[in-house]
Amino acid sequence: MLDYHVHSQHSVDAEGDVRDHCRQAVKQGLLDLGFSDHLDFDPRDAGYGFLSLDRYLDDVARCREEYAGRLHVRCGLEVGELHRYWPQVSRVLQKSAGRLDFVIGSVHWYGGTLLGGDRYRALTPRARYAPYFAEVLALVDHGGFQILGHLDLVSRYPIPGSPPVPEEHQEEIRAILGAMLRHGIVPEINVSGIRHGICSFLPPRPVLEWYRELGGNIVALGSDAHGPASVGAMIPQAVRLARDLGFGYLARFERLELSPLPLT
Repeated sequence: MLDYHVHSQHSVDAEGDVRDHCRQAVKQGLLDLGFSDHLDFDPRDAGYGFLSLDRYLDDVARCREEYAGRLHVRCGLEVGELHRYWPQVSRVLQKSAGRLDFVIGSVHWYGGTLLGGDRYRALTPRARYAPYFAEVLALVDHGGFQILGHLDLVSRYPIPGSPPVPEEHQEEIRAILGAMLRHGIVPEINVSGIRHGICSFLPPRPVLEWYRELGGNIVALGSDAHGPASVGAMIPQAVRLARDLGFGYLARFERLELSPLPLT
């Protein structure tokens, strides 16, 4: 019962303070709760300049002390397009040395397009989906983070009548999975698509099966909560999926070091 993708009021699109999230995590019986508030450097993004890093780190540190013995509170960041803003990102990582447990690398923008935005909705299916996977591959090839956030996020923003089908992009996705294994980056089973009733887990089952075929044996778990009520939501279903697919470990992190938890 781990949840490593949780947003608090320190993210522009989320609500609820850190303590409220911890309280909910205890109610849900979580072992680890990983905060991953947004860090964005694209000036077009609503989150650009929003995060107050010191205040965020201090809030999480206080809750780590308060909940010691009841909950492992981890401090992370979800960084958008990390590969395109590496000088800025590396300065944040240096400033946060010893205080961060993990970093999620994600793609929300590609080719000047925001996933789910007006320009995205006007694109053809091929123009929506293929460039997204190319951008994710560039992110993974760059490295510098521990968890790849919501691979196949395009599934959460489907074109009516033309949803993305993993098999149609199998070559691109397998290239991403292979790069993840080379760089020691783990995928997350993100439940946001199924939690919102839009699509399946992110990535969907076929992609996770390909990852296992390639030798992947560790997955992270994330609710992608943007408020306390969603903390830990549907994580048990994600655990069952990981077991069904034969994964051996769940990813736990402390100070950027992986400490796999056996999935028994």
